[in-house]
Amino acid sequence: MLSHLPLYAVSVGRNEPGEVLDDSQRLHEILERHNVHTVISGHHHSYYPAHKGNLQLLHMGILGSGPRPLIDSTLPPWKALTVVDIDFNDPALTSYTTYDMQALRTIEYEELPRFIAGHNGMVLRRDVSYEDLKSEEKSFCEQRLGKALCTGQTVFPWPKTYAA
Repeated sequence: MLSHLPLYAVSVGRNEPGEVLDDSQRLHEILERHNVHTVISGHHHSYYPAHKGNLQLLHMGILGSGPRPLIDSTLPPWKALTVVDIDFNDPALTSYTTYDMQALRTIEYEELPRFIAGHNGMVLRRDVSYEDLKSEEKSFCEQRLGKALCTGQTVFPWPKTYAA
């Protein structure tokens, strides 16, 4: 799925309501129910390959002016270009190669924060599972957002009304 606004906040200056899709938890549920693999968004002007639950979230960088830093990160904001490869024979389905266009080098996952705790929930870096997080990392998120928004899964507080 392509969307201008992301489901979850990842960048400084865009970490507030109105800068992400409204009712992102409910939309997330619908996307997972219909086996959507990836949501690609750009509004935050920050590259961050993430996941929440079974949904991959590719927050795109920007080539023009205005790249933004990631929340709680000391990394400089990048002008970035991402190439998405799709391999239907690979269980992961997609792989990303992202370039820092100013330095003309590849940005590796390990350079990025392991998770981001934006105002409407935590997202995990694409290669990190919730179980991989240290207790201090989980505690940091829980102190900021509360336990419900700091799990490796989506939390759907309303009753499911669709047939399984």
